[in-house]
Amino acid sequence: MNALELLYFTDPMCSWCYGFSPVLRELRERHPDRFSLSLITGGLRPDETRAMPAHMGLEIASHWKHVQEASGRDFDFSFFEKYPGFVYDTSPASRAVVAAWRMRNDCALDYQDELQKLFYARAENPTILQTFERAAAGIELDVEEFRDMYNDKQTEDIVRGNFGLSFELGIRAFPTLCARRDHELFIVTQGYLPYDMLEERLRKVGEQVHSRSRASNEAQSGEAC
Repeated sequence: MNALELLYFTDPMCSWCYGFSPVLRELRERHPDRFSLSLITGGLRPDETRAMPAHMGLEIASHWKHVQEASGRDFDFSFFEKYPGFVYDTSPASRAVVAAWRMRNDCALDYQDELQKLFYARAENPTILQTFERAAAGIELDVEEFRDMYNDKQTEDIVRGNFGLSFELGIRAFPTLCARRDHELFIVTQGYLPYDMLEERLRKVGEQVHSRSRASNEAQSGEAC
């Protein structure tokens, strides 16, 4: 049986995506041949230019506590005190994830998680090249090559293509995990799930995908007759 193709629509500055990363890593480790996972940077707040007011930072930090309770991940809640007037532009971090993916296409999830740990757990600025390079070094990517890839125009083009795909498909909630068969998408989850619940969703979606595939094959056989 062919591996089920999964599309993961995410954003490196999405706290629920940070919470979901260990779940997806566990899925990948338990079933390396059962699923193929492609990460797509969906654009949570692309090209934001407005400084965040203090009350919004407090609201987001409160939201992080829910993620921490659900996922058990570490957070440094002093981030918005450390960066007053922070501009929550997710485009540069998305570009960094794509740059890492272009260097080694199996490392996008690991790179995003490393960058998220610097942001959420260590209160480092997730919009600047210095942080992106530190994340690259953290997963043993060549930092100079990463910098060149980050600055390459094709990387930006891929990022914009990812944003456009998410918009076209109407995916504005992250994390969103879909299964794909041919040109048809099957939603596995829109939002965080613990591992056991994700396994059950994938089992049901897998049955749906394979049932649709069998029906299509039978229809084609009937046409041939």
